[in-house]
Amino acid sequence: MDLKEIALENITKTISEQIEIATPSATKATGADLLALLAKFHFLRLIDQIPSARNANPAMLEMYEKSIEESLKHIISIIVKFQHADEQFNFNGTIPKVNAHLIQSLLKIGVNINSKYEALSLIELFGVQPSTREGFHYSIDMGKENMEPDKKKLFDYALRVDNDNDIRKRKHTIEQLFVSFLEEYSPVEGFFLEELKITPTEFCEFHTIILDEMTRKIQSNVLKYDYLDNRNVDIESIKTLLVFSESFVFKKLWLSNNIHQKYNTLIDRLKFNVKDFDENQLRFHQLTRQPLIEKGELFIISPEILLDSIFLNTHYILLESTSKQKYIAAQANSFVDKIVKVANGFGYREVEREKELYEGKNQLGDIDVILQGSGGDFLLIEAKNHALPLDVYFKDPIKTNAHLTYLQEKWEKNVKRRSRHLSTNHEDYGIKSKYKYIVVSKFPEIISHYSDLLILSMEEFKIWLTQPIKSENFELFFKDHYDNLGNNFNEEELLQMGKDNLYFGTYAAE
Repeated sequence: MDLKEIALENITKTISEQIEIATPSATKATGADLLALLAKFHFLRLIDQIPSARNANPAMLEMYEKSIEESLKHIISIIVKFQHADEQFNFNGTIPKVNAHLIQSLLKIGVNINSKYEALSLIELFGVQPSTREGFHYSIDMGKENMEPDKKKLFDYALRVDNDNDIRKRKHTIEQLFVSFLEEYSPVEGFFLEELKITPTEFCEFHTIILDEMTRKIQSNVLKYDYLDNRNVDIESIKTLLVFSESFVFKKLWLSNNIHQKYNTLIDRLKFNVKDFDENQLRFHQLTRQPLIEKGELFIISPEILLDSIFLNTHYILLESTSKQKYIAAQANSFVDKIVKVANGFGYREVEREKELYEGKNQLGDIDVILQGSGGDFLLIEAKNHALPLDVYFKDPIKTNAHLTYLQEKWEKNVKRRSRHLSTNHEDYGIKSKYKYIVVSKFPEIISHYSDLLILSMEEFKIWLTQPIKSENFELFFKDHYDNLGNNFNEEELLQMGKDNLYFGTYAAE
């Protein structure tokens, strides 16, 4: 085996060993321990509001938040699977004891596991080299200036996926989240009703009932929290964590009395299925797809994990339905509606949809939508409303390259054929002035970095429309938009993150 293969094997083995170490500790975790971890997950989302963090580098805070959030999901999932089934979660008016040492040791294992998952991706991407640093067998050189072109494209693609996810998280209050959800799923209400037995509006109402009850319980306990001298809530206090997390506990009897039975199908879909959970596939976060933790006559519900599940989970539930193909077709039309709505805001009007193209008697497919700007210019759009395979969504380099090959062989050829045809025959279709032919996809696609077509995600399309001089190709767009988005850390911050296992490798040639 070469050094890269040895490194991958060693790290994969280390992950398995860390999971084995975590398992017996998870069996000892009490209900209070699990609730304290869920409360930590909640307060983690508020890290930038903590006074001691206000002067920290925002990029560094974000790095810590992402890493610890992933780590918490790993450990919470392991506890849910291996915790004793008869563990009690009722407080009965008293504050139960928490094993702080157990929590910290499990979280440390979670951070270690997460850093090793990141290392696997980085080694696949960059390879390894012998290390000159004492105590290290090999290192990863992440200096962009020495990066091979294909590796740089994978690196840049990962940046786009992360940025797209960050935009989706940042722009939503709970109210905005539900508005966006209804915009997405109201057009396919029939499929939604068929699969989940409720409408998209009722789906939002279910989440609102749960969140409102949590809020009521949080507010009713406000005098029970520990406070600092400045009267801010002490979020490091175990008592605060437990009192706060009590709001996450729902009796099934309360649900049956307050939530209509029409929601039973949804509840069943959202239950964390312990039998399906594979601890060796932690990075795919079954917890995000199944956020309701069932414990006897109780459900434990983290508001953050519940809300994180809304879009991703619903989409894959409908993709797995018996009406999958009809759902995809309906979603495609809805996606075009969104493209038109965005373009309307920049002075474009819809001219025609699904314009069939012919080369002689041969049908070449269609233009999904033709738009015309206020200056008379045309914008021809191929709408690619496809979800990313989960492995690609989680930035697996091998699966991403396989996805690239699939797109090049099964999809791009047909789009290029239409593009070439239009370059000489556009006037035959009533497009008599200058035009641009672009692809707008639901998520960032790796093929953007390889194709001479301009392929933009929906979020990137919005940015492109703001450009005074529109980028003619993706390389120019990327340089204009993304080159300044990278995280900048000083040497002290890099060393600290390395010490805390938040990154793996070196950021420049040794």
